Amino acid sequence: MWITSYKRFQNFSVTKASETELRPFVEIYDAIFASKDYDGEVARVLSLLRDSDESNFRILEIGSGTCSHSVSFVKQGVRVTAVDTDYDMTSKARSKLVNCSMISVHNGDLGETPLVKYDGACALFYVVNYVRDRQDLRKLFKDVRGRLAVGGKFFFDCWNGVLSLIEEHPASERDVTTPEGVEFSYKTEVVVDKLQQEAKIRYQFTKHSSQPNEHFNDFEENIIIRLWTLRELEETLQESGFCLLNVSQIHPPFRPASINDARIAICAMAVSYTHLRAHETPEHL
Repeated sequence: MWITSYKRFQNFSVTKASETELRPFVEIYDAIFASKDYDGEVARVLSLLRDSDESNFRILEIGSGTCSHSVSFVKQGVRVTAVDTDYDMTSKARSKLVNCSMISVHNGDLGETPLVKYDGACALFYVVNYVRDRQDLRKLFKDVRGRLAVGGKFFFDCWNGVLSLIEEHPASERDVTTPEGVEFSYKTEVVVDKLQQEAKIRYQFTKHSSQPNEHFNDFEENIIIRLWTLRELEETLQESGFCLLNVSQIHPPFRPASINDARIAICAMAVSYTHLRAHETPEHL
């Protein structure tokens, strides 16, 4: 998750009892997304970012959340620097990674982390949509570019902004059970502001378990995201020192993205400023 410096907006309907207590949404985040194919997504990312014979690969993960993707990277022998501005998310991640030396977790703005060169970078689970301002998006991309050598690749996924602005977004309901056995149902509503090119996502959680737990009661989490178009993303990448390589589906068979894909995946490559001045356009993969 990505907040603070890059202007992700959240409105929590619950008040934390103390600074050390995590938001309920963060506490049960891994249970909510337990069915997500983190291993498969990481395999896809590495197939684009890493050469098959490349060892000691180091990746920068932006908006790392509770580090479930980071754990999958480690399974592939990759060292991870995980950065997130959401204090609760990084706290939850650290509690999961006590004995993992392959992942370094940083809470704060990417621009405040050491200017170290990585072999690749990624921002997964629609992180760029939490960045709602073009200037902030450019800053994020430039901060990533500054941590990649020429030829280094950056992979991220996002909502298809054009489709999201014109399609219907029916509410959905699902059930979730926490590791402690607390049962919830949650409703997801998406309201699109076409003029502002934004969407408000509202998660409403209702507790069903009779198990007493003062922390896990009914609550909601609201998020506002920016519905970027591919053209906006490509222009901002170019302004930040990248060229666009590939735009595809986020799920197999990973064919080139179309207007009908609700979510898309983008791979870009760090280029020299000489390349940018020449206005060269690489062939899409």
